[in-house]
Parts: sequence; C-alpha cells; structure tokens
Amino acid sequence: MDAPISPSVLTRRRLMQRLLGASVVGLGFMAACTKPMPPAGLELQANGRVATATPTSVGLLRIGILYPECGPADPSNQLFDALRGGGYVAGSTLSNSFYLDRRQMIYEPGRIVGIRDALVRDRADIIVTPTAAATVFARAGTSTIPIVTISPDDLVAAGLVTSSERPGGNVTGVTTYDPLRATRELDLLAQVVPHISQIAVMWNPEELDRDAHAAEIFAAAQARGWGRDAVPVGAVDDVVDAVQRLVRRRVDVTISLGDPSVSAFLSLVGSLASVYRLPVVFERPELVRGGGLLALGPDVGRLWRRAGEYVVQIAHGARPGDLPVTHDPGVQVAVNLSTARSLGLTIPPSVLAQATEVIQ
Repeated sequence: MDAPISPSVLTRRRLMQRLLGASVVGLGFMAACTKPMPPAGLELQANGRVATATPTSVGLLRIGILYPECGPADPSNQLFDALRGGGYVAGSTLSNSFYLDRRQMIYEPGRIVGIRDALVRDRADIIVTPTAAATVFARAGTSTIPIVTISPDDLVAAGLVTSSERPGGNVTGVTTYDPLRATRELDLLAQVVPHISQIAVMWNPEELDRDAHAAEIFAAAQARGWGRDAVPVGAVDDVVDAVQRLVRRRVDVTISLGDPSVSAFLSLVGSLASVYRLPVVFERPELVRGGGLLALGPDVGRLWRRAGEYVVQIAHGARPGDLPVTHDPGVQVAVNLSTARSLGLTIPPSVLAQATEVIQ
C-alpha cells in the first residue's frame, strides 16, 4: 500500500485544489445541505416563508419525521412508496392523503427537542424516528402518539419496548442490531487491508446511536491485538484536523460511523481520504463514491420502506404495542476499486462476491 501523504506537504490552498479535483459530487452534496428543505407537502413563497399546500381533510395522515438529513440521498423518500402501496396519496384532496413533515435539523442537532415538541403540539398522527437518539427524545415527549423507529440498537435493552414480539407501548419499528456486527465487519476488513495493526473509529460524540457500535468495534479490535484510536468529529471544522491527525499517527484504516446528522461533512472525509490516500470505511455507499474504500452498512432504503409499512398498519388502526419489532441485521457491501488501486490494495474475490455495489 502506498504511503499516505504527509499533512505538512499540503498547504490549505493546495489542499482545497486537490479536494475540488477529488470529489466535486461530494462538495456539491455539502452545498445542498446549507439551505433548509421545506417539508413534503409544503411550498416556499417568493419571500422565503413556508406556506401550506396540504389539504385540511379529516382523513389527512400527518407524519412527523425527526431526521437530520438532506440532499439527493435522503432515504425518507422511500416512505412514499410504502404509503402509496397502502393506498395513500401525497398532498391530494382525497381523504386517504398524507402529509410528510420533515423539519430541517441538519447542523443543528440541538433543535430536535423543539421540533419534537412542535410535532406533539401540532398533533402529528405518527412520528418516524430513524435514529435511536431521536426515538429516545420522541418517547420522552409523548406516550400516546405512535412512534415508528429505525434503530441500530437493541430496543429492549434501551427500554423503549417491553419485548420484540409485543412492544407494549407506543414504540415499534425496525432494528438493525446484531451483537456480532463488529466482529463480522473486522473479519471483512482484514481481508481487504492486510497487516492491520492500528485502526481508528470516527463518529460524532453528540449522537448516541453510534456509541455502542464504536465500543463493539474497539472490543473486537482489542481481541485481535490491534491498536485503537477514537476520533470525535462533530462539525465540518473538525474534519481536516481529524484526518491529518490520523495520517500523522499512521493509522492503517479508519471506520467512520456516519449517523444522519453528519452525512454532509462525511462527504468531505471521503474527499480527504482520497487526497491523503487513507483507507476509510463508511456505512453508506454514496459516501464511498466520493473516495472511501468500503461501505459496510444496512440497506437504508429497505429500512425506510419497512418503516413505511408500519406507518400504514398503524394508520389502518393497528396499535404500535401489538406490532412485533422487525430485526434486519443484513449488511450491504460497497467497494471502490479506484480507491483500492490508488492505495495499492487488491480486493479479494471473497469480498467482491459479497458486494452489492462495485465502483470502478
């Protein structure tokens, strides 16, 4: 594997020039997140204010989403397919219409409590929470509004449901929790990057969803005798310094646990990884396309569609406490062959056979 570029070699100006060449798509994705998106069913007036474009029908299904995400990869759009399959129409004048309230939280995770309170005050029919932390916040704000979650954690251990078979409260949904996930990830990683002696885990410490996963990775790495480095990254300004620190410490590979609130600046991580020839493993394929080496993570679109099916069942009268939690521990594997070649790595056939996406 080629030696990484020393951080001292690149001035800030030269770094930005190389970044622009490394990932125009990634930087464009970041730019798309600088402006808040109106919720589905709303339209922006010329003065920039939000005006309602939804009916006030008695049959209107009001769905609130506590989700800090934006950009072309926003998986909440997958809800639409499930809702249409259940007989609902977006923003129509029919009685079986739905309104998807996606209030913007990107770069402002502290707003989640205020947004939750607004959804409760506005009497949302169902709240969708595609992170464990958002589910905890939503459950703390209401015990009556049904909550459909997509969580990487054990919902029973977190105290959010009584049991997977019969949740018993107002929370149900999908969990990707797998107690062996870290071991399986490192097994796959060891096939791609030989002679690993030091790994790093990069995540946003303000997002509780990834704490347990990070701890599992550290434990699995320790069992292998690998050195471990924790890299907290909570804002765009942290990214360059964090990546340069990893290069100086000659970390063999970095695992980036990308919760939705940091997806925008993880595109920058991918670009920096390409510039510095640093192997980085992401959770989402779209971030690998910008310069990462591998993506190991759940099928996010499938999880959102499954959440949509829960929404439809609840809208048709089912109680969330009676709907069993779905366990979906499946992992998608995306491989960037161009990045592998630049790092002097060869992706073995055993890994390519598992890949759901291969970037040439």
